[in-house]
Amino acid sequence: MNSKNTGFAHPGSIWGTYPERNTDDAPRSTGAVWSLSTARGRRYLALAASASRHAARLAEKPPAALQARARELAAKLNVTGFSAPLLAQMLGCVAAHVQLTMGFSVFPTQLFCAAALLEQHMAEMATGEGKTLAAGMAAAVGALVGTPVHVLTANEYLAARDAETLSPMYRSLGISVAVAKELDTPEQRQQAYQADIVYSTARTIAFDYLRDKLVRTTSRSDLELRVSEQSGRLMLRGLCMAIIDEADSILIDEAKMPLIISEAVQDPSERSRIWQSLDLARRLAPGDFQLNPSTRQVSLTADGRASIESMALEYGSIWLNRMHREELVVQALTALKTLHRDHDYLIQDKEIVIIDAITGRTAPGRIWSRGLHCAVALKEGLEPPPVTTTQAQITFPRLFSRYHHLCGLSGTLREVAGELSKTYQLQTVTVPLYRPSGRRQMPARVMQGRVELFLAAAHRARQILARGRPVLITVDSVLDSRLLESILRKRRIAFAALNAQTAAQEADIVAQAGRKVQVTIATQMAGRGTDIELSRPVLKAGGLHVLNLQHNRSRRLDRQLAGRAGRQGQPGSYEHWVCLETPLLEASWLAAGFGRIAPRALKSSSIAYQVVRRAQRSAEREDAALRKATSRQDADWSESLHFTTMAE
Repeated sequence: MNSKNTGFAHPGSIWGTYPERNTDDAPRSTGAVWSLSTARGRRYLALAASASRHAARLAEKPPAALQARARELAAKLNVTGFSAPLLAQMLGCVAAHVQLTMGFSVFPTQLFCAAALLEQHMAEMATGEGKTLAAGMAAAVGALVGTPVHVLTANEYLAARDAETLSPMYRSLGISVAVAKELDTPEQRQQAYQADIVYSTARTIAFDYLRDKLVRTTSRSDLELRVSEQSGRLMLRGLCMAIIDEADSILIDEAKMPLIISEAVQDPSERSRIWQSLDLARRLAPGDFQLNPSTRQVSLTADGRASIESMALEYGSIWLNRMHREELVVQALTALKTLHRDHDYLIQDKEIVIIDAITGRTAPGRIWSRGLHCAVALKEGLEPPPVTTTQAQITFPRLFSRYHHLCGLSGTLREVAGELSKTYQLQTVTVPLYRPSGRRQMPARVMQGRVELFLAAAHRARQILARGRPVLITVDSVLDSRLLESILRKRRIAFAALNAQTAAQEADIVAQAGRKVQVTIATQMAGRGTDIELSRPVLKAGGLHVLNLQHNRSRRLDRQLAGRAGRQGQPGSYEHWVCLETPLLEASWLAAGFGRIAPRALKSSSIAYQVVRRAQRSAEREDAALRKATSRQDADWSESLHFTTMAE
């Protein structure tokens, strides 16, 4: 019989019809990073070796016998809880199913990672080492013991790809799998959540949890609540187990952006006030406000406050409230000065479509809250969406702290291991490489301007292509992609572009990126989860070359991009070039001084490295402070731009 001592929650009499963790419960674990030299690291190595031996012994058994063995082990694990021998047998059985249904053997390092996930830890596993399968095996074990499992990936493309890739293994084990998509109907998502394992994005799960919360909080009595839970009005089956791929992106980078469900309201006066605030903002002098290019936050100066007070008199008594008028004008300045077309949003079918700053993908149906979306639409001369009011809101730290079983993996966790431990009570373990990396790291470069940077990149690409190797060039935005495309086109260099406008062709573009000797230009979309397979001629020529032209605020994002090359011991190379003409470096005091140094200093790789790293460390501190402020003021969203989705 399942008990709460096993750690595997599922809807029922013991855990309740909608299981979720009380955040006052004892913490899961605390600490920083485990390496192979620690006792825990050595334990996982031994467990993985044992699981590999079990997989080899079971490999010859027929499918029915393997499934029966998996169910037998799951029943035992569900009663007794974890023990190393039992967990090794369980993972070995799942690995045997992988070999039977997918035709390849599981790496010991993947078993190592799966064991760490099942014991509620974070696993840093290098890009290309098989995180998808490791997460899938852990999900299979959870599903076999009856726990509804959410596998959360960086975007819907990866969610659908991973679910389809692993579906033969799941079917062989008798496990159902589905994908929940943000733009599916509520009925479609509700049906998907009935599967044993659901692949989705963190945002989709978060918004559906908020919708459930609205239903549950509006129930007036315990009886009404039970009727709601049993009548199919709820979306999820609780927060039982979550496995988060690219965990640092979701748990850290997106932690400073609250998620809000809103309801449209008819308020013509609010739209009028937003138009008036834009007019006032456009009439301000440069000295009336200050803009932090790094954080993209706007503040008014004393002169600016006085100017607004004087100019606002023409718009009537509603502008007499100082705090209200200054908030509206700051919001208008944010729309005018910090949010830019083809960088932060696209215009599609006469509507503003947000580009997710972390994934580089469009986010249809999502809007900025507090009237900001309306201000951007009016700025672009478009019909704005209705004004909205907040119905429910949550942050990722609050959401994921409520899962009974929480774990995750990524190629870049060590830099944020301390924050993961403090915020989520999760320790991080480093998974060893299966094969030594074959990637060559080339010197960094810093240039003065963006055009100079892209011209040099085109020249570099031609050199690499001449050796029979494909090139992946990563840029900051759709706008940068267009500029580089025009330069390559004039030089008759073949290319494909992967950005928010070409997301529909993502699978084809990625498939050709390592097979054709061509340039692939990509925004942040290529940073996480993109598996570029290389042809034999390309491997023989030296593999993929990654030229990173992005100005990322975090060193982790640069490591993610480097991981596109030299995967699983394959040859490859990586280099990082930046220019001073970017908010990240303009905000750094070091960059300001560096711009006056003699041009030959720009060619110094050591100085270039220091320039970029100093700016990134400063940005990382700013982002960490913002996450801390968001956590402290969970109900106050005024300090950050945040996303909202319309209530269904």
